[in-house]
Amino acid sequence: LQHFCSKCGYATVNKTSLLYHIIGMHLKVEPFRCSSDCNVTNSLPSNIRQHEARMHGSSSPPTVNPNEATPSNRGGPSPAQDPVYTCSGCSERFRAPLDVLYHYL
Repeated sequence: LQHFCSKCGYATVNKTSLLYHIIGMHLKVEPFRCSSDCNVTNSLPSNIRQHEARMHGSSSPPTVNPNEATPSNRGGPSPAQDPVYTCSGCSERFRAPLDVLYHYL
């Protein structure tokens, strides 16, 4: 099953990839921020992890850009799992990057 972007025709079999595509390419939102003080942002958490490993020797999860984070009642960590992604706007922690996006949106 293919998922298509209604704006440009981008196609993927992964629905999450389509979500990241729309957020980064069409909404121009970069909710993930480097946990160091360099303020690098990106729409993909994997790009932030790569940046942190290369530039800072770190493997810590990315945080949400504090200038773009908004409060929301959606998302949140599962109580049985340790959250690893933190929204720097409100300090809420999440288990997965997709949970950060649901919180952000």
